[in-house]
Amino acid sequence: MVAPESDPADRLEVAILPNGATALRHSATGKVLFFTAAEWTAFVRGCQDGEFEQDIDTAECQAILVKAGRP
Repeated sequence: MVAPESDPADRLEVAILPNGATALRHSATGKVLFFTAAEWTAFVRGCQDGEFEQDIDTAECQAILVKAGRP
């Protein structure tokens, strides 16, 4: 999944893998980071809790969790 308004040449792409892990890819470099389900859930919950910035859209974070099949 990607933000619809993002630049295809320079964006982050998120994929929930069949084993429950999450892959995060930077389109400009092609580098991929892999996270366990627990690591990704902790990150998204951190977003929801405002750990990374003040103006976070918690509804967007919740939508990511729901799409990933995680509470």
